[in-house]
Amino acid sequence: MRVGLVMGSGGVVGASYLVGVLEALRRQTGWEPSRADTIIGTSAGAFIGALTCALPVSLMYRHCTGEVPPDLEPECSPALWQLAERLDSHNLGSWWQRYPLARHWPRLALTSPQACASLWRRDPDRSLIMGLTGLIGDGLFSNRPIAAIIREACAETWPHPGLRVTACDLDAGTRIVFGPEGSVPVHQAVAASTAVPGLFAPVDLQGRRYVDGGAWSASNLDLIATAELDLVLAIIPLAGATNLAHAGLAGRLSGWIDTVSRRHVDARLAAERLLVEATGTRVMVLTPAAADRAGSNVLDHMNLAKRPAVMAATCRATAERLVRDPAWAEVADQLRCEVQSRAPSHAA
Repeated sequence: MRVGLVMGSGGVVGASYLVGVLEALRRQTGWEPSRADTIIGTSAGAFIGALTCALPVSLMYRHCTGEVPPDLEPECSPALWQLAERLDSHNLGSWWQRYPLARHWPRLALTSPQACASLWRRDPDRSLIMGLTGLIGDGLFSNRPIAAIIREACAETWPHPGLRVTACDLDAGTRIVFGPEGSVPVHQAVAASTAVPGLFAPVDLQGRRYVDGGAWSASNLDLIATAELDLVLAIIPLAGATNLAHAGLAGRLSGWIDTVSRRHVDARLAAERLLVEATGTRVMVLTPAAADRAGSNVLDHMNLAKRPAVMAATCRATAERLVRDPAWAEVADQLRCEVQSRAPSHAA
């Protein structure tokens, strides 16, 4: 069985949601993300996609939560644990210590007239968020620490032949997909994919400016339609319900923004899903439920302090879904069979 994995955007909280889901899948089925034939990663999904192809997802989960998965030995490989420590050292300190100011003079508005054209194009291949991205100015901060984490984990090589990383070309106002067949190293591709418009400065690669792939779509699920797969698992942190209690003026405003944003993502995700299902591929979408801690404020997605709680809560909620939801229970059985079919046989 050929399996595809699509992981969407969502900042630090979204990345934590992705790890929690993947760890629950691993515990229930033994399936690791690196087993996927094709991986489409956008922003946080690109970051976690690259990392989980280089490191066991259980190690990432344990390092952030302190929880030892029940099916693992108490001690993991010292070398891998030290690598996890080094990678997480880039997250130490305050925001200003982690993310330095960009090394260029930012454009305060109208960062890309070409991207703005997406607002009034009538063809279906357009993006409202891409158009708005062209209107706002450059971000003030550099996301070089994100690139440093991926470079240390994966070196210069792509960690998986099927990994694809989405970004947006500001100078053309279009989506671009980086892969192992190109000349862009994976750490630079992930840096481009995670350059959140208005927050991080665009990443300059080969004379062109790139920003977050989520500026085109928070999922980019349609890209996997040509991969000829049997099953696609789409994990989209920015879709689904919100769990915010809209208390006070600030809470109501942030809650309204969160709700509108998630409805937009849901609508685009539904259209992309239809394109993939039209090829005969089964698509299973997992998004935060209203009770999930991952359904947090869209304005608070870079909060590192939320990582342990989001991972743990998401892992528990996903494990329950894999047991109680008949459709997901069937998928879990399929993944177990896929893992067993690829396991090396041993002579008696």
